[in-house]
Amino acid sequence: MYSRKIALAHARQIRRCPPLSLLRDPDRPAELDLHLAICPHCTDALHEGEAMELLAKKLGAEKAPADDAKGLDVAAGQIRTVRPEKAGWHQGYHYNPPTVIVLDVRKKISDDIRVAQIYEDTILAAPGDLILEDEHTGAGELFVECWNTYTLKAAYLGAVAGQAAPPVIDAVLRLEEDPDDAPIWAPLPFPLREDDPRIHFRELEVETAFFFSSQAAGELMAELEKRSIRTVYASPAELSRVIGEKVPGIRFSLEPDSFEDALAAPEFPPYSLPLAAAADREKTIIAKHVMFKDGHLTVYAPMEVDVFSAHAMEGGRVGFSGRFPVQPETRPVHLIFRYAGPDGVLIEPAAHPHWDAETGSFSVVFDTSTKDWRKLRLAVLYEGVQAS
Repeated sequence: MYSRKIALAHARQIRRCPPLSLLRDPDRPAELDLHLAICPHCTDALHEGEAMELLAKKLGAEKAPADDAKGLDVAAGQIRTVRPEKAGWHQGYHYNPPTVIVLDVRKKISDDIRVAQIYEDTILAAPGDLILEDEHTGAGELFVECWNTYTLKAAYLGAVAGQAAPPVIDAVLRLEEDPDDAPIWAPLPFPLREDDPRIHFRELEVETAFFFSSQAAGELMAELEKRSIRTVYASPAELSRVIGEKVPGIRFSLEPDSFEDALAAPEFPPYSLPLAAAADREKTIIAKHVMFKDGHLTVYAPMEVDVFSAHAMEGGRVGFSGRFPVQPETRPVHLIFRYAGPDGVLIEPAAHPHWDAETGSFSVVFDTSTKDWRKLRLAVLYEGVQAS
């Protein structure tokens, strides 16, 4: 009898076992020996390759090679496989490319997109997942892990397996915010029980997502560094001096290590703050409105930013979300986030922040155990900043 425990065992093979071609490679890597030491399935597969291959095809683990999708525009709703060359080893496991659904095309840095991970065996769906029939996507029965969303690069995506309509994307976004907000047309998964195999499945899916999203985050952060602020100032200390000349009385807790620190960290003196100092709003911080022209700092002024939430996350991290004011005459081109840690030490984001130039909404995660939103530091750079 097919059960969730069996489905979980299959999922572990699909997500973390190398393909048979690699398993049988005579020039096998050292990671494969470690994998064989911890994976009885692959040890057996060396002797039962045909049966293993048949099972893999049945469960969708052996995806058809991704087509050359470089010239294909990425759009919301597309269901696509991650390109096979992004697979790789980590701690004795070979993480295979998942299928994802594109939620939106951000292009905040270059070709960054936001996706949700997908799995095909709906017996492992749980509350918060969105079960879709073939009629919704043309990709067969599957479910979207609405709780498991992350950033990738568009260049990571290969073959298009299906296309979801806007109502499906809307449903995913609603379930991401509220796992109980399922659309009336979607089948409801069975509730989770104690020691439910689906709990372990979700841990597996988070591991898989992290393997591929961390690759993308590293590349995107490298691109962001290449586009870092270019100024005429020789050092962050010199930029701080110029800020001090523009805003007498501004306070610097520490000497900045970077131009980003110099822009985000200072605290405005009371006289320079907005008159309507947000007393009627529960969570408001004073951020920095910044502009450069030809490398010279031209605007450095306070601006009120609403903080919506500060919530603890797994791994000892804290996430913040909020919104900065959108001004029709200017357009934000870069946001700098910092968190004031103990002794005034500035903590950089643990992952690439998300923000929307049209709505002003943002979310950012820090490696910190405190949820004091007042320690959030933010600088918003508007058009006119000179970047590489």
